[in-house]
Amino acid sequence: KGAEQGSPDAQYDLGVAFDSGCGMSTNDGERAMEWYLRAAEQGHLQAQLSLGAMFENGRGIPKDELRAAEWYRKAAEQGSAEGQYNLCFLYEDGRGVTQDVVCAAEWCMKSASQGFSHAQFNLGLMYEDGRGVPKDSVVAVEWYKKA
Repeated sequence: KGAEQGSPDAQYDLGVAFDSGCGMSTNDGERAMEWYLRAAEQGHLQAQLSLGAMFENGRGIPKDELRAAEWYRKAAEQGSAEGQYNLCFLYEDGRGVTQDVVCAAEWCMKSASQGFSHAQFNLGLMYEDGRGVPKDSVVAVEWYKKA
């Protein structure tokens, strides 16, 4: 009822139920996407991340890396370390966005600076290899230690 009345939390929860199939006979990616979308358009961070993941992986809906990047960006711009990390990989690989390792490193740095361990480790790799940042083994080790 709350979802129908516009509650983003209730809409997200309903999206999760359809996405996972929890309490239902089967999962339903299209309906999950519809409810996530309603919540995400109201700025619901987890719904934005869930939409990004659904589009990135083609989970229950057709794969669309451009839309994945759009939703991860919305979450990243709200300060989500997970959204920033996911956007980093899309830029690094050129999926859904034009490949840009410098931009990838910037998003990874934002995520790592918030303590997101996966981003810290990836940033270590980037410094070790000189991808998007100056090659620097000392800085790489510092990020590995934080991870």
